[in-house]
Amino acid sequence: MQSDRMSELTALTDSVRRITDRYAAAVLDRNVDEFMSNYAQEVRVFDTWRRAACEGASEWRKMAEDWFGSLGTDTVIVTFGELHVAGTSVPATFCG
Repeated sequence: MQSDRMSELTALTDSVRRITDRYAAAVLDRNVDEFMSNYAQEVRVFDTWRRAACEGASEWRKMAEDWFGSLGTDTVIVTFGELHVAGTSVPATFCG
C-alpha cells in the first residue's frame, strides 16, 4: 500500500514538474497561449502583477498580455526551487 502511495505521489510530482517547466518556458518566450495552457477557465489567482486578484481566464490572460508587453527588452527567467507536492489527485497543491 505504501509503495502504491509513493508511486502515485511520484507521478503527481512529475505532472506538476511538467506544468512548472511549461510555465517557465512560456514566460521566457512571452507566449501567452502557452502560459494560459496551465490554467482552467475558472482560474482564480491572488496577489498578481498590479492586481489583488484575477477571476477567470480572460482576466488572467489580460494580465499576462500586459505583463509580457511591459517587459521591453528585459528577459524573465522563472525558476522553481525544491518542489513540494501535497495530494493524491485533483485537486493538488504545490509550491516551489
